[in-house]
Amino acid sequence: MILSLHGYIKTRTLASCIAYADDTAWIASNKDEITKIISISNSFFELNDITINGEKSELLVWNTPKGTTNEINMGTDLTLIKANPPLKDARYLGIYIRSRAGQSHVIKRAQQEITSITNALRYKKVTASQIAYVNNVVLMARLEYRLKTTLVSENQCQTLHNRMITLLKTKMRIIRSANNNIFMHQNIVGLVPLSQHLHTAQYSEFIIRINSQDWDGISTRIMLRNAQLRIGVQGCILLQANRSYRMEFNHATSTHYYFNLAYIC
Repeated sequence: MILSLHGYIKTRTLASCIAYADDTAWIASNKDEITKIISISNSFFELNDITINGEKSELLVWNTPKGTTNEINMGTDLTLIKANPPLKDARYLGIYIRSRAGQSHVIKRAQQEITSITNALRYKKVTASQIAYVNNVVLMARLEYRLKTTLVSENQCQTLHNRMITLLKTKMRIIRSANNNIFMHQNIVGLVPLSQHLHTAQYSEFIIRINSQDWDGISTRIMLRNAQLRIGVQGCILLQANRSYRMEFNHATSTHYYFNLAYIC
């Protein structure tokens, strides 16, 4: 129905359906396999008259053999996509992934989240309670999402959170050398520390995953079983309380994995 000067006019219009192929990921063990997958997908897109913009695609490679050209043709126009440099990360469903091992790029994203909030509050007239609310409700949720796939140490959590604590001290006109535990007390300010929030969220998520009968629970139990076999523990590793295990694998370079296992009642 369309409203005009003469009243409502009944019209009928046909429109094509618009669909989006965002957040699609192709995973393969080698270049030939990924090329075959792309070829099959392109035939499906052509059959259903779907146009794919290859320029929006990104390519990440790990451990490619020497002499392999790290590039593929993607999209309806077969756009040439070259692999990202090892230190350049790519965003997928809010998670940033890169080829180079390590988590410094995720830590940097977390620092940017904290900086953006502290800069927004720096020149605002806010109370300690308001800062605590922003920290506990807004900042912690955003950092939990950013660090969901990253293991952050206690010292790293303190370093990341110090900027927010410093802002709180400035607004309260308290010297920076004051003990941070004062502001964490529930009867004073009630600021939730980053390490505490991450521990609570990760423990809760772990308990949900290990008791799940879906793919997330199955994959979690498989990874725990593999860790148990690699470190040579005969019993359940979840029952080995307050112990740290060190594993060494000799590949091109030695890689060390540390498992801090918590006792689950």
